[in-house]
Amino acid sequence: MKNILKEKASRIKLLITDCDGVLTDGGVYYSETGEELKKFNMQDGMGVERLRKVAGIETAVITGEASPSLIKRAQKLQITELHLLAKDKSAVLTEMMLRLEIKGDEIAYIGDDYNDRAIMKMVGLTASPANGLPAIKAIADYVCENRGGEGCFREFAELIIACKEEDVEPTERTLSNGRKIGRGQPCYIIAEIGINHNGSLDITKKLIDEAVAAKADAVKFQKRTPEICVPKDQWEVMRDTPWGRMSYIDYKRKTEFGIAEYATIDQYCKKAGIDWFVSAWDVPSVDFMEQFDTVMYKLASASLTDFELIERILETGRPLMLSTGMSNHARD
Repeated sequence: MKNILKEKASRIKLLITDCDGVLTDGGVYYSETGEELKKFNMQDGMGVERLRKVAGIETAVITGEASPSLIKRAQKLQITELHLLAKDKSAVLTEMMLRLEIKGDEIAYIGDDYNDRAIMKMVGLTASPANGLPAIKAIADYVCENRGGEGCFREFAELIIACKEEDVEPTERTLSNGRKIGRGQPCYIIAEIGINHNGSLDITKKLIDEAVAAKADAVKFQKRTPEICVPKDQWEVMRDTPWGRMSYIDYKRKTEFGIAEYATIDQYCKKAGIDWFVSAWDVPSVDFMEQFDTVMYKLASASLTDFELIERILETGRPLMLSTGMSNHARD
């Protein structure tokens, strides 16, 4: 069964979903004037983004409703194929296939009710939430462990992504700017700047210039949230620093750049024609860096067991480079 799923998933170029019962739990909040809100799952939203970034797969919605909440949600997730008030889902799908020049076996669909049966027979890969109707679960290729509105879409999306990734040759990776690194490709040279800029943009620019002159392909910085990365018992320990003697936490704060500095770095590197990225040391630092379109993330070997951090980086869809110098093989 796993091989059949993998074969079907490997062909998928578009994932279509129903709304109520899949993206939501089927509930709706009403006011005196009608529907106001629907409850969507944030993990499902990340599934839409990861499908796009990691697997190059777009998401479409075909629904018999015209929910204002769904319209807003689709706008936020940049879903352009949003088909509302669909009385005949099969007809909508047929029109999409012709217009997008896509075959049925290149489409996946997740639905939960009787009006999904016809469209499920037209596509290559199907799924149902855990609480889908028995007749739908019976014909689905995959029945999710999660219920509608509780992560079933994300679960199905991750299944497709995993099957796609198994088909990718692991010896080569493509950065967000299109540059390929790996076996058979030119050496990708990274100049480590880290925090050696001492909090100075002037020093930073000089270091970038030196990296360009040395024909490096990229410069790398480090991004931390000092209050997370510095142990509490070290905060008030006094240190000699380029700014004089001060507490360790104040020293670490001075070495961190904010949005204005990184915006300057971003523009300076683009003008100089050199890639840039960071080693992220905590989850908020990843959230911060997602404001910029860096080519990858680096994970320090000291963070190899920080699974929350690793998961957040993977959610971005950007390539991740691992260091292993401070690690060893796990032992029972």
